Amino acid sequence: MTQETIRIFVVDDHFVVRRGLVSFLNVSNDLQVVGETDNGEDAITHCEDLMPDIVLMDVVLPNIDGIDTCAVIKKKFPNMNVIMPSSFSDTTMVRRAIDAVATGYLLKDAHPQQILDAIRMVQSGSVIIANELTSALTHPTQKTIDFKSRELSILRLISKGYTNKQIAQELNINYATVKHCVREILAKTETASRAEAVAFALENDII
Repeated sequence: MTQETIRIFVVDDHFVVRRGLVSFLNVSNDLQVVGETDNGEDAITHCEDLMPDIVLMDVVLPNIDGIDTCAVIKKKFPNMNVIMPSSFSDTTMVRRAIDAVATGYLLKDAHPQQILDAIRMVQSGSVIIANELTSALTHPTQKTIDFKSRELSILRLISKGYTNKQIAQELNINYATVKHCVREILAKTETASRAEAVAFALENDII
């Protein structure tokens, strides 16, 4: 069976960085860069024309920043994934990215293999937040929620980037049970996505 190609659109206002990413990504047989730009306005337009699977976008862009651009893209194309590699590691930026429904947040100094892994994991349904950032998001408990043991186990695996299928295999439970528990987690945390639920759990010292 032929492996499906992951179509990527790259957004970065630094020419050398952007061209380096494009060249690096195109070397992988399962990845294809379908376009690139240096600003958010063009990114929104090109995403509508090209419909990439994943947008790899810097946080800092001219005129409209990457996080605001992400919010627009996700509103127009809910199934389009956005990964944000950034030199910023402060929690404010990370929380803004999560609020904008970014599917992944990595540091720019991440190992190239981490970027490739993140792209493939996000395409398979995972949410990726760099390990260096998860501890920075954690602070003393603000809100207590009565999670079941299984829900906590699933939430921890979600935070590690596991898909529902992988969670079912890891915990040796039915796939439908995992989906039900994920819905319960979103309801209890009053969040709309897996990324938001993970951020909530980290912020409230739940995991």
